[in-house]
Amino acid sequence: MPGLHGDEAWSGILAYSYSKKGIQSLFGMNHYTGILQPLSTYLSFQLFGTGIAQLRIMGIFFNTVGLILITRTLYQINKYSAVIFTLFITQSAIFLISPRIAWEVNTFTLFFLATSICTLKKLTSTKGGQKAFYTYCYFVISLLAVYNHIIFASVPLATLIALILWKNYCGEHAFAGLIPVLFINLVNCFTFYLINKYIGAVIGIEYLALIITGGIILLMEIKIIKKLPDNIVGFSLPSSPIIVLIILSVGSICFVIYHGLALFDILSNYKVMTSIYAYQPAYAFKVFYTACSCFIVSSTIYLLFQDIRSKGRASLPAFFILSYLAEFNLFTVNNSIRYYLVFYLLLTLYLAVKIAEHKILRKSFLISLSISVILSFFISTYILNLDTREYHNVKVLIGNKQEETSAHFLPKKNLADTLSKYQIGNIEYYSDRYFTEQPLLFYKIISPWKENSSNHAKIDYRGGSKGGFVIVISK
Repeated sequence: MPGLHGDEAWSGILAYSYSKKGIQSLFGMNHYTGILQPLSTYLSFQLFGTGIAQLRIMGIFFNTVGLILITRTLYQINKYSAVIFTLFITQSAIFLISPRIAWEVNTFTLFFLATSICTLKKLTSTKGGQKAFYTYCYFVISLLAVYNHIIFASVPLATLIALILWKNYCGEHAFAGLIPVLFINLVNCFTFYLINKYIGAVIGIEYLALIITGGIILLMEIKIIKKLPDNIVGFSLPSSPIIVLIILSVGSICFVIYHGLALFDILSNYKVMTSIYAYQPAYAFKVFYTACSCFIVSSTIYLLFQDIRSKGRASLPAFFILSYLAEFNLFTVNNSIRYYLVFYLLLTLYLAVKIAEHKILRKSFLISLSISVILSFFISTYILNLDTREYHNVKVLIGNKQEETSAHFLPKKNLADTLSKYQIGNIEYYSDRYFTEQPLLFYKIISPWKENSSNHAKIDYRGGSKGGFVIVISK
């Protein structure tokens, strides 16, 4: 569980086609997604065979690697930070569920964020040839992450904006040498996106030539960066600290208007569970999760306010969070759950580092998050032990009336078995054809069945709380 989603099945079918036809395109479902997901799935199919578990195993692998990298980095800063971050992740519905759903954002977001953080950390603490090496690694990781999904470009953009605003607000020159690196990286990312959108779709597989050319350009850029002095003081804005605060405040208010309620829903867990598993927790559980969400939001506001007041190096993470809030609307005003994976990670990283430094907050979060972990584990165990007939079509409103439906995650194995049993040759879909047809096509790849063109089936979602699908068969 959850049941196979249409997008997962589409990716699995594409991965399976690589063994028959080879790679026909370097794009995913659209121009702002790549094929890292089907490529990784293809590798899994080659190693372990074709199946649902094999389709999803790469998400678990890359998320585990990312979690290890980040917790290791946090442990080097403060052992409490590593513990708190791990608790945030293990109690979060979005991260307990997302690795099990084979979407490109779910599979690679944590991994790319972790590797970006590690390379930036090395970049700021090394010199000479090692610095050039880590700069190249950072460029490549950013390009791969943006190629996987454009939503990740929000991270390098926020990093550059944060460093410039922080420098002008605090009058600091620390990390100024990173500004040209971040600027060039951002130009690379958006140039890559524009090539994908306007050129890549035309030239198809010959796009590989551009990738090789891009690698050479990255090396040339690093040579230019190496010639720049480390004490760069440019990129100063003709503004006062008040202007910087206004920019961050207006941007944050816009985020709250378009995404605030959706983020609160993500933090409170239970709507994510309902939208995927059709599970509606008891009222007491909802109250607890809502209280935890309120505690997280209020603590975040308090810590951000304290950091902005303090100035100095300690305030840089706060500028990054606020800069991310300010620019996120440029990427989407859609309240789709998957788009909050990046920010949830960034927010919990910030909180983990800052909470570890506050004795009272640290104790409070350790207690509340530990209880939340136990509760989330209990609910997850209960859901996974449910009979598949208990799952049904539930619609949930996320944020500003973004409708998510659990119907897309209904288990479809029994449906496929029924079609196989009666050798159905023609199917008529009454609702959301794509989200039912694609999983059935993937099941047919796993376990092919004979078709009789005279056997017909009509498929629709079953209404109410009875769960599953209704299928009418005629011969």
